Amino acid sequence: MTEDNYLEDIYEAHITIDAHPSEVSYLEKFCTTDTYWKFSKIDGDPVLGNGVKVYFTAHAKDIAGYLLLKAQMKIVSKAFSVYKLYMNSKIVRMKIEKICFDVRGKDLEFFLRDSK
Repeated sequence: MTEDNYLEDIYEAHITIDAHPSEVSYLEKFCTTDTYWKFSKIDGDPVLGNGVKVYFTAHAKDIAGYLLLKAQMKIVSKAFSVYKLYMNSKIVRMKIEKICFDVRGKDLEFFLRDSK
C-alpha cells in the first residue's frame, strides 16, 4: 500500500428517508432490487434526529460517475414519489460527498503502523 491509495477521490451519494417502521422492509427491497444501491438504517440520526432513518447509498470514482450519481438520485426520488402515494415514509435529505480519505480494516492497521 502506498500513500497514493489514501488519496483516491471517491464520491458517495446518500438518499436519507425518514422511515415509518412498518415500511422498512419494503424500502430495503425497493433500494436493493429496484435501484441496486446499498441499503442501511439506524434508529436516530445525530443530525436529523430521532426515528428510523433509512439510507440508500451509491459510489462513483470520477466526475463522470458523480454526474451519473446526481442523475440517478433524481430518478430514484421520482420513483420513490410514486411509491410515496402508498407510504408514510419521506425523503428528508439527498447529498453527494467527496471522500478524499477513507482507510479501513487491514489498510488502517498498515497506515497506522506506517505513520509512526
